[in-house]
Amino acid sequence: MSGVLVKAALEAVRQLGISGVKAVRHLITNLYVASSSERCATVLGIVIFYGGAPSKHQSNPPMMVADFINECD
Repeated sequence: MSGVLVKAALEAVRQLGISGVKAVRHLITNLYVASSSERCATVLGIVIFYGGAPSKHQSNPPMMVADFINECD
């Protein structure tokens, strides 16, 4: 990344008041995949999103839990 872009990114972070390292993690659980035909399948599961600044003392609670369904036509 060029020095100009780095400076612009740092300025944007400063203006937004963002500090510290933040990350979002996605955990897929209860995954179910079933073939519905030779070229199609149905996928069901649960996605759990974790995020925020990391803590040394405790884990962060989930930001969101969502069911997902993916079926091909």
